[in-house]
Amino acid sequence: MNLRFLLACAANRIDPIHWHDLDVREDPEIRAFMERLELRIVIDERDFMLAKLEDQQTSQMRVEVIAQGKSFKEKIPYLKGAPEPEEFRNTDEELVNKFHSNASRTLSLGKASKAAQMILEMEKLRNVTELMETVTP
Repeated sequence: MNLRFLLACAANRIDPIHWHDLDVREDPEIRAFMERLELRIVIDERDFMLAKLEDQQTSQMRVEVIAQGKSFKEKIPYLKGAPEPEEFRNTDEELVNKFHSNASRTLSLGKASKAAQMILEMEKLRNVTELMETVTP
């Protein structure tokens, strides 16, 4: 995987569950889109170090994507899904949705929902065997 590929898939509104599919990886339209992208990931070392001194959890960076002559810039202090600060943490709903999406190829929606609930309440499980039976197709 590379960032150009991920951006091409996202721009073409391909569901992330299919990003690893051979037909998507070899799609000539995706490949052509990737070639048209200019990508710059900028880490200003001084800015990065000052941010790190302020907060060790930061992953501050700037990203610039140039597509069709337009420049899209973003500066992010933390990666989405980072444990801290809380506003960047994934919610339980986001995690369950991602689990459903990833599990949908092998599990029914019912089994995936049951498994997600069991995982969220794992401390209540008496035996992990029940979870393993649930996630087995």
